[in-house]
Amino acid sequence: MHSAVTGFGLGFLVALQLGPMSLFLIRSTLRSGWRVGLAIGAGIALVDGATRAVGRPVRRHSWTSSRRASCSGSRAGCCW
Repeated sequence: MHSAVTGFGLGFLVALQLGPMSLFLIRSTLRSGWRVGLAIGAGIALVDGATRAVGRPVRRHSWTSSRRASCSGSRAGCCW
């Protein structure tokens, strides 16, 4: 159990991205409480999701085009 908690903690620290919004969220939560932090976190998630939905549409089946592009034409040179 100890190794699972340690692994989760280390993975969380590696995945944590400290940018301006996350620092703002941490500072506001420590100053004003968890309700303010929850509201700011929900707002950040909403705006981030809307920006991704509008600004960067997801390409469908992008893995097939990359596989085709990396194949050199001969059977031996194909990476499949």
